[in-house]
Amino acid sequence: MRDQKTISDLTPNAAKVRKLALGAILKAKREASGLTQAQLSKNIGSDYVTGVSQIENGVGRIPHHLLGPWADQLGIPRHDFALIVLSHIEPGLMDLLDPDQTIRPLDGENQQLLYRSS
Repeated sequence: MRDQKTISDLTPNAAKVRKLALGAILKAKREASGLTQAQLSKNIGSDYVTGVSQIENGVGRIPHHLLGPWADQLGIPRHDFALIVLSHIEPGLMDLLDPDQTIRPLDGENQQLLYRSS
């Protein structure tokens, strides 16, 4: 019996936690925008309302062709939205793009999604 967890033991759970956090952010922004899941789905050109629900519940990923429309519907600049999604889904890529970690997602208490240090 092992007494320490390896990185590979932690990775799936960490990925799930990041997807859940992203889903919570997206849901909060959608609700703040006054949109239902069905309205958002229709407005971004998706045929599947369940897709929005799955993403908000940390199950699915936003298809690449819907990233821009999704950002537009939530009133988030596309560049910022891409960074938010990337930081939650592919943190390793964010480390390559931003090795000094000057771009970081913030928690919901701050009512901001992105911080850029000066």
